[in-house]
Formats: sequence, C-alpha cells, structure tokens
Amino acid sequence: MTFTVKINTNTPAGKRIEKQLRRYPEVVQFIEPTVVSETIPEGYVSLKDGFDQVREHVKSVYTNDSISKK
Repeated sequence: MTFTVKINTNTPAGKRIEKQLRRYPEVVQFIEPTVVSETIPEGYVSLKDGFDQVREHVKSVYTNDSISKK
C-alpha cells in the first residue's frame, strides 16, 4: 500500500516528521511538489501566459493613451 501525504515543513512538527521519514530511504520516497503535477491548477496561469497577458495589457494601455493625447 502506498500513501501520498502533504507535510508542512514550515512547522517544527513537519520538520520533525520529514527528518524521521528520511531515515528510511529504502521504503520512503520523497517527491518534490514541482514534480508531482505537470498540470497547472485551476485559477493559475503559467509564467509565459502571465507575461503574455501583462504585455498585452501594457500595450493596450499605451496604445489607448497615445491615441487620447493626439
């Protein structure tokens, strides 16, 4: 049987649990959170998409601003 758990290592108890589990590398496998999911959770965007959205917004603001000043 395999269990997948989330441990908050920002707390003393979480750090202690992690330290204890790391003593057993033959039966405990740590998967870093960035490796767990390749999909982006709902409500989030990739870095590239985020920058693309910001670029488009800035471009539209400057375009609208330059038109209104003429």
